[in-house]
Amino acid sequence: AFTLLEMLIVIAIIAILAGLVLPSLTGARERSRTLVCLTHLRELGAGWQMYADQNDSAIVPARMYEKDGGKSNAANFYDVGNGMKYRPRWIATLGAQVGVFAFNQPTGFDAPSKGGEPPSYDRQDYDNDVYTCPIVSHWRDERNHAYGYNYQFLGNARQTNDEFHNYPVKTHRIKAPAGTVLAADSIGTAASFAMVYRLPYEKLGDDNNKREGNHGYTLDPPRLTDECDRGTD
Repeated sequence: AFTLLEMLIVIAIIAILAGLVLPSLTGARERSRTLVCLTHLRELGAGWQMYADQNDSAIVPARMYEKDGGKSNAANFYDVGNGMKYRPRWIATLGAQVGVFAFNQPTGFDAPSKGGEPPSYDRQDYDNDVYTCPIVSHWRDERNHAYGYNYQFLGNARQTNDEFHNYPVKTHRIKAPAGTVLAADSIGTAASFAMVYRLPYEKLGDDNNKREGNHGYTLDPPRLTDECDRGTD
């Protein structure tokens, strides 16, 4: 039989061992998540190269450009591998290249209305886990997303006075491929604010620059403020 003192000693030893083991387990879990994240980004990198190879070295834009007529023009709906999607963002476009589709059922031109309301062509959740960050797996909205694209340098297909901002970009224009960011973890426009001022993520939240994930599908270089050309299209 254990005496009370012996029991307390055993409990103390167990507590010490638990204190040693738990940080180790936490570290292993974080390393596992990091590996998953890198695998996802590697998949996107493969799709990026395949897209350029099949499009005369033109790099995928952050979002396919808008032709006249907006959502009423079928030409603004692009193939994402398993259906048509209104001006898909870069992830859905690359998913079609590697055969790992972003949506189970993309919202196409002929999508039915729901409850009398027109379909939300512009906002849809990514269904495939390959395009989610394991740290914030609920960030699935195609606009407010966890993986941002270096669109300012690699493909900004928005237009001013009918002229593209920076599109198309050809691969041969990249002078230092190994030193050029393609995509990375992103918290969107909230990155311009100190952590104490940031607001929690909301999938369909208001367009608040301080909200984590807001316009997260794009990356802006650090030299730009949260108000500069932040991907409203």
